[in-house]
Parts: sequence; C-alpha cells; structure tokens
Amino acid sequence: MSLPRLANRPFSLFGVERAGRAVGEWWHAFATGYRADRRVRRVLKVGLDFACGATALVVGIVMTQGIQAFGVERLAVAAAGVGAWLVIAEAVSGSYRTIWRYTSLADVEA
Repeated sequence: MSLPRLANRPFSLFGVERAGRAVGEWWHAFATGYRADRRVRRVLKVGLDFACGATALVVGIVMTQGIQAFGVERLAVAAAGVGAWLVIAEAVSGSYRTIWRYTSLADVEA
C-alpha cells in the first residue's frame, strides 16, 4: 500500500494574512467603540488588574510548591484575595482616575 502524494504547491500565507486582517479590523472596531466611554475603560482596567494579580499568585505557587501542596480551593481563595487586594489598592491610590490621562487604547494598540 502506498501513501498518497501531496501536490508540490508553494505554501501560501494568504489565509494567515486574511485572519490577521480580520482580527485587526475587529480590534479597531472594539477599541473605537470603547475608547470614548471612560466607565468601560475603568471596568476593563479593573478586570485586567484583578486577572494579573490572581495569575501572578497562581504562577508563583505552581512554580514553587505546586498545586497539590497548596490545595486547589485554598489557591482559588488566595488568588481571588490577591486580585481584590490589587484592585482595592489601585482604587485607593487613584490610579483608575488618572491612568487614561497619559495612556489611551490608541497608545496600547501601537
């Protein structure tokens, strides 16, 4: 039994380019829609800060002790606590009010 032969065609990046263009168009529409609304920007920043704090704790525990040594439930509670602590610290310091004076989604895109 012989294997089927593949056609000797050059590799085309057309599909990859088209997908990249579609993602770029989606991001532009997303950013344009939310750039003007400061409440949405704050919610996105709060969500990103929470996720970063929680992820940092999880990665730190996984790399040092492992999930089994720490416990899944305890790790989830601790990660949520660190994420919430980070959000509260940023809110108290006033970071959410001042961050968009210097940075906008247009700057982040670039």
